[in-house]
Amino acid sequence: MAQNTEIRCCRNCENLLEIPKNNRYNDVDHFCIVAGYFTHGIGKDISKIKRYFPGGKELSCKWVPKERKHSK
Repeated sequence: MAQNTEIRCCRNCENLLEIPKNNRYNDVDHFCIVAGYFTHGIGKDISKIKRYFPGGKELSCKWVPKERKHSK
C-alpha cells in the first residue's frame, strides 16, 4: 500500500489562481477562488491553520487537489 504524502495546502489546491505581477522581481499574487481574496502562506498545512475573511468570519475551505499530469 502506498501512502498519500501530499500536504493539504493552498499550493496544491485547484481553487488557487497564480497571477503574475509582471514586474522585474517576477512576483506572483495568489488568489483563492472560493474565498474571493488574495492569500499568503500558501505552503502551510490547512489542517493546522485557520483562514479568516476580513470581517473575522472563518473561511470554510473547499480544498480540491490539483490533477497531476502523468508523463509516460
